[in-house]
Amino acid sequence: MTIPPKKPLRSLATPILALVLGVGLSIGATYVYAWTGPTGTAPNNNTPPPINTSATAQTKSGGLTAGWMQAPIFYDSNNAGYYLDPNGTSRVGQANADNTYTYGNENANDYYVRAVGRWASAPAVSMDCYDTGYYQGNYCDGGGYKFCRTCVNNTCSNYVMISNTCGGMGSI
Repeated sequence: MTIPPKKPLRSLATPILALVLGVGLSIGATYVYAWTGPTGTAPNNNTPPPINTSATAQTKSGGLTAGWMQAPIFYDSNNAGYYLDPNGTSRVGQANADNTYTYGNENANDYYVRAVGRWASAPAVSMDCYDTGYYQGNYCDGGGYKFCRTCVNNTCSNYVMISNTCGGMGSI
């Protein structure tokens, strides 16, 4: 019976494994012992805590970027009177907007403009009048006449006599 020769690689595997484990554990221990805990309790004596899920109000002084965000209401940080409420009325500046209207480029048949008391589609009608002072001629000497014209969307009719001091009336 013959004895097989020893394999040199197998005889080196155990010492190499021990050396690698020893160096790895030494480096790991160095990092563990080099770490020091906070010097104070957050946030007063140390850096502020991260934003978390607690019910306590939190403030982040820098910007916040999120791929998606959800909240029942968003308030302006400088003035809580300004807010966006996706389920109700929002207030931005002097505009109150409830969730039944869309603002911006709207497609609708007509709008009522409360400040001028008419529908936006209604033509802008005005009346342009002037007084002549005295009639030039022998009819009703000393009487004044009033002439007026109507204008619709800045297109005006001819002037017609509306009244005179002698009691006569014209018609438009």
